[in-house]
Amino acid sequence: YEAMSAARQAQFKAGAGSVREIRSRKRGQANDDRRLRRDRLLVAKRVRHDTAEEEAEGNAGHAGVDGTFGRENGAGGGVAAATAAAGRPVTEAAEDEEMDEAARRSSAAQQINLIMLGEQANRASTCRQLHRLLAKGEIYVSAFLGHADSLRVLTRALTGNDSDATAAAVWCVTNVAAGSPEHTRAALELAPYVVPFLQSSSERLQDQAAWALGNIAGDGAHCRDALVAQGVVPPLVALLRSPSERVLTSAAFALSNLARGGSQGGGGDGDSAPPTDQMMAAGVGEPLVRALQAGTQADAMRAESLEVLTEVVWALTYLTAGRRNEGHSRTLLVLGLATPLVKLLCMCAQVL
Repeated sequence: YEAMSAARQAQFKAGAGSVREIRSRKRGQANDDRRLRRDRLLVAKRVRHDTAEEEAEGNAGHAGVDGTFGRENGAGGGVAAATAAAGRPVTEAAEDEEMDEAARRSSAAQQINLIMLGEQANRASTCRQLHRLLAKGEIYVSAFLGHADSLRVLTRALTGNDSDATAAAVWCVTNVAAGSPEHTRAALELAPYVVPFLQSSSERLQDQAAWALGNIAGDGAHCRDALVAQGVVPPLVALLRSPSERVLTSAAFALSNLARGGSQGGGGDGDSAPPTDQMMAAGVGEPLVRALQAGTQADAMRAESLEVLTEVVWALTYLTAGRRNEGHSRTLLVLGLATPLVKLLCMCAQVL
């Protein structure tokens, strides 16, 4: 009987070792889930850098990032790389890295403070220098938001009469909103000043405003719902008819983030439904299908067309995702979605 009891316990009850393994796996899965949520958040946001022409007009040679926010090029290889290079214990390398981090934060704050001193003399120049610095990573965004006058400086530029300062300030909002959820919440405070630029006569302001609002919407349901309440859907849909590919790309990017399901930022926003019904009612389907048709007409896609198609397809993906959007799928098929979508798949297959 005792042998049978022991065998039964061994079969149905995990031992101490297996319990530790289970807990370890759960912790590992939790860490993986957190990394996945952050990766999704990063994919939904984009830092904007100067083009070659824009950079030539200002301060050339600023450091860049490698496509996802907050990782500066040449910013070191981490503790393991530092240890291997220096041949020192991990603890010493970790201490040095912490010191390097503190030094970078101090340097970022000093640079921000120096730039802010010139705001009264030349607001446009100040905002241009700021947007370049904010593109260098979260350390600089944190340093900027840690300055007592950060949001006031941007508000003055956004509400002033200097179009260059206004455009540069919207660019600053774009790069602030590309950071952490805390950074994006700060950018959300400036959204009421940015939304009207969607209807500006300037394509430059339309493009930058759509990009900034797209970054804010990408943070999660709270920010997304706040933007919808401010009326961003109709003007963004209208921008899909812009003759400018840059404006069209940014508008499609913003709309795709508005259509994303649930809370992406992990900040307790809940699972409120994205405004896909409102977007379809505003007529988003027809210009998206038309953009897809236009982008697949040529035998070979240009780089600019590829950017447009990427954002358009993401927007269509979120508009048709899930059972609640089945009606949208049927509407888009009636509008002629199937033919250009199949053609795009064939073109991608040829490239692969």
